[in-house]
Parts: sequence; C-alpha cells; structure tokens
Amino acid sequence: MLKILTQFLRKKDELIGIWNKYDDGSGLIVIFGWSLHFFEDGKGKSYYWESQSETCYDFEWQREDKNRIKLRTEDEDWKIVNYKTARHIGAYKSKQTKLTEIGKDMFWNSPEPLYKSR
Repeated sequence: MLKILTQFLRKKDELIGIWNKYDDGSGLIVIFGWSLHFFEDGKGKSYYWESQSETCYDFEWQREDKNRIKLRTEDEDWKIVNYKTARHIGAYKSKQTKLTEIGKDMFWNSPEPLYKSR
C-alpha cells in the first residue's frame, strides 16, 4: 500500500511528454520538423519528418540530477546532458516550456531548442 501511495504522490518528471521543434504558427511544422517523446519508463522516441517521409528511432534516458540526464540510442553510448527549461510564449500567445542544453541554443540531437505546451 505504501509503495502505491508513494508512486501516486511522486511528482511526474518534467521531461515526460512530447517536445517539438518551435511552431511559429505558419503551418510549416506539418511539412517539416522533429520531436522527442520522453516516456516514464526511461524510454523515448525521436521523430523527424519532411514532406511525405518520416524517420523514427528509439532512445533511452535516465535522470542523473535535477537538471542532468543521460541519453543513448542503440548506436551511441550514454551522453550526459545538462539542461534548463524556461517559460516561453509562442505563436498565438500559447504557453510553452523551452528546453535547451545549458550554454547552448539546442537540445541533444535537435539543432534548435525544443518546446512543450504547458
């Protein structure tokens, strides 16, 4: 019973969910973009799409510290990523959270920051 209660009360990791390339409201994200989907079980999916093609691959991730995780793909070794999140107001005044590596304007395999709706 205590284990179930602890799991219920535990705060969900801030990375859980879908993080996308910035959507400027132009509709181009439908044609071209990328995203990372972090799952609670330490697994994830990376997506990249353009025109009529889509690439998808799996990755694993583990929380190391408050703002530090490690990630790997099947073809790569673990990489430590120090990151930060910030509140962001996007297109049409949408409330989002911006995800970047500390000291960089990108996140892991994305050449740009990633965003998630709040």
